[in-house]
Amino acid sequence: MGRGMQHLAEWDAGGTAREPLILVANHSSWWDAAMPFLISFTLRRHDAYAIMEHRHLDRFRFFSRAGTFSIVRENPRQALRSLQYGADLLRGSSRVLWIYPQGVIVPNDARPIVGYPGAAHLAQMLGGCMVAAVAFRYELCRHELPVAYVSVAPPQRVLANGRNGTRAAHAQIMAMLSNEIEQLREAVISEKTEDFRAMLHGKGSVNDWWDRVRGK
Repeated sequence: MGRGMQHLAEWDAGGTAREPLILVANHSSWWDAAMPFLISFTLRRHDAYAIMEHRHLDRFRFFSRAGTFSIVRENPRQALRSLQYGADLLRGSSRVLWIYPQGVIVPNDARPIVGYPGAAHLAQMLGGCMVAAVAFRYELCRHELPVAYVSVAPPQRVLANGRNGTRAAHAQIMAMLSNEIEQLREAVISEKTEDFRAMLHGKGSVNDWWDRVRGK
């Protein structure tokens, strides 16, 4: 179930965007790695890429065939090279790049929400860019199988100018992501999900089958 997908329409193939977009998302499940493919390739028509930890991409190499490249956060020099590659990839284009600032899987309700400043460094390298926060949440609720909820915030321009520009940009990006995570959490736990739309229908749960048997 998703909302805010219209915010990504400018970056569709043939869209009006004339600059790149960085999508920053929370990381609470293995399925987070698959969500960009559903959103950017199935629901939208993006020229999309993603950054993944080197050790994970080395394990799941099939992700590299769909535009995922690696970063080694423990090695600053190698991490800088990866970010420079990402900046070169985005510069002068309308491409989309997915980043998970948390870097590792963190329980969805763990607080505070902290992350690495990779997206802020990219904004600095690009001289500013558009960034949108994407929140994921997976819930069983009244179903046997989980429901994936996705909420996309309107893109904002992020600048990283001046002596403390990267630090300020990182704070802005993390505030954007934290806000979207909280809004999604509130919508799900209060069951106010009427503005969400089905993105993909999977296998039905037992409760769905039983309702069909009962003719409801």
